[in-house]
Amino acid sequence: FRFSNTTAKTLRIGANLMECGIDTAEINRIMFETKSRIRVELERMALEAMEFHFDDRCAIITVTREMYEKTGCKDEDLEGITSISRSIEGVIVGVTMRERQQGGFKISVRTYPPVDASEICKKLGGGGHIRAAGCQLGAEFSVQQAKEEILKYVKSVLEDDSAGIITDK
Repeated sequence: FRFSNTTAKTLRIGANLMECGIDTAEINRIMFETKSRIRVELERMALEAMEFHFDDRCAIITVTREMYEKTGCKDEDLEGITSISRSIEGVIVGVTMRERQQGGFKISVRTYPPVDASEICKKLGGGGHIRAAGCQLGAEFSVQQAKEEILKYVKSVLEDDSAGIITDK
């Protein structure tokens, strides 16, 4: 119910489910307020490594293979991690890079107006929606090179589409 694509129909369906007796508090607790210990440990590592760019308008979280190995987390344990960086006050572009086991990176981009996430990801062969998009970078990229590559396109979209949002950082 908290995203911009929520419709009146969605809310009516939710109301119907409540009238049928579903326990919304328990569903919310399980879905949004419960994390495994290994997930919390990986989040801690990722937050410690988080970087800010472009006058703190972009935050990038990197989850490395080493983090996966240290915590025992798998990709499926990280549902929702992509929204963390965008939840920071002042950040309008949140980037999450996950290093894949076979090499390369899965990149998720989340944005607020006026930035279009799909414009960033299209430049790297990906796609998605205006507020949520993704792309991939191959195994030839190191962690640092992958960051530089995605940040190059974030910067270009910030400069092109949002005049005055960033200075020269």
